Amino acid sequence: MSTGINTCPRITKNPGGGWWGARHTLAMMGFLGLAVSHALRVTLSIAVLAMVARRPADNFTLQEPPDACPLPEDWNDGELTEMTGESDWDEVGEGLVLGVVYWGYLFTSFLEVRVVRLLGGRLVFGMSVVLASFTTLLVPYSAHISRGTFVALRVLIGGYQGLAYPSLSHMLHVWVSPRERCTFLAFVVTGVPLGIAACLSTSGVLIESGFLGGWPSVFYLFGALGLLWSAPWFLLVHDRPELHPNVSSSELHYTQTHTNSVNKYEVERISWTEVMKSGQFWATMSASLGTSFTFMVFWSGLPSYLSTVHHFHIKNNGLMCALPYLVMGVSSLSWVWLRHLLAGNWLSTRAHHRLSIFIGTYGPAVALAVMCFVGCNWKMTVGLVCVIMGCLGISFNSGLAYQDSPPSMYGTSTLFFVNNVGAVAGILAPAVIGFLTQHNPSPGTWKAVFVVTTAIAFISASLCTVLGLIKLQSWNDPKAQDMERSPQQPLAPHQLSGSRSAERTARWTCGPGFDPRRRRETMGRVSFTLSPCYLAVK
Repeated sequence: MSTGINTCPRITKNPGGGWWGARHTLAMMGFLGLAVSHALRVTLSIAVLAMVARRPADNFTLQEPPDACPLPEDWNDGELTEMTGESDWDEVGEGLVLGVVYWGYLFTSFLEVRVVRLLGGRLVFGMSVVLASFTTLLVPYSAHISRGTFVALRVLIGGYQGLAYPSLSHMLHVWVSPRERCTFLAFVVTGVPLGIAACLSTSGVLIESGFLGGWPSVFYLFGALGLLWSAPWFLLVHDRPELHPNVSSSELHYTQTHTNSVNKYEVERISWTEVMKSGQFWATMSASLGTSFTFMVFWSGLPSYLSTVHHFHIKNNGLMCALPYLVMGVSSLSWVWLRHLLAGNWLSTRAHHRLSIFIGTYGPAVALAVMCFVGCNWKMTVGLVCVIMGCLGISFNSGLAYQDSPPSMYGTSTLFFVNNVGAVAGILAPAVIGFLTQHNPSPGTWKAVFVVTTAIAFISASLCTVLGLIKLQSWNDPKAQDMERSPQQPLAPHQLSGSRSAERTARWTCGPGFDPRRRRETMGRVSFTLSPCYLAVK
């Protein structure tokens, strides 16, 4: 949830000179990097349908549940046999395997701030995609060795990807001015749903074609794309404008000026007692849990639901699963465009935030409640999932999905908490699905999944509404903290000398005389502030 009021102002002209600059290249490469990164994460969601040995008798013959949906007219029993895999995982095992990627994500989240501080965002984000891509290429081979080896590689992939968001957020914070940040971030993070859509739609076609063995081709394709992406990333992107060899003088001046104005504040201490007593903090955590859990239920379970309940062939399954994520990407960008269009004239930023929060939390909850009663109507099911993802897309880039606070340790810590809440949701959602649908993936058991998800969505939305306040908190406002210092008691020269306050201005001044070597010397003592914005789906 947003804590800022004057965010995302309307942009009337292209600042920094030129229609395309180095920061635009960073945004494009970040968009593609997030798309590839999430494609790597979602490859298993549909590939698992062909990897696992299905038991036709459980679903289609003697043990058919009384509420089972009728088979489509073009159903071919032979296709089911052809798609049967080698792994003997049941629904609980599938849920655990789908969620293990977030165990690695949780582990590296404890290291993210220090790693980005020491190595820089360019290297950390680039290597997170490269290492995850290389590990993905090994996944098909590991599946034939043992389940333990397969799980270990998936944990590694999640661990590498746990460093992606903080590093990219830090780079965008350094490169992009506050007046452009909402637009740039909206574009960059739209790579998440579009990357997932590209993976799902392509995977179904590849698996059904039998290319390179069927399901292994999914891991080979997107692993190779990640490695190909790394070449232009390391050639075209740099950590700071001062270090970029091809940045124009006008863009360099523009980014330096606004970076200095943003980074000049560094909150030394935070009263965690005040943070934990803040209703707004818990509203943010609650909203993150509800939206993340809803997102993860469909990320991990939608392909299986369409396959076992509505009997979709794997090719059509991938195409139908991709459609809601396309809607999510379009709604996300459209809502930000609407925000710019109405800013200041028809809809205040505060009102836009409240509307975004309401739609992004209650919209999915209502649609989920309706899904409990659609039964075997697959068209209505896909339509409702599109509505849910569209609402999540609104929250994705509008107030709820970002922390529009000044650069402070609170922004960094909130990013840490929200990422971990999303990771926990990524572990719990497939486990809950596996537990509730074990040995009987029927409309009745899936209805139980939707009921649980609806309850979580409504509770989190209600808590967010009751506890949330769209205003900047005093303990998160550097200017307010500076004013608390009494003017009758200034620091004496001997007290100021050698203090962290005296070093602060020198460290954050990055003008023409900026010396990268000096920066690296002080890097061990600088608390890097990540982007004042954070993300709710993983």
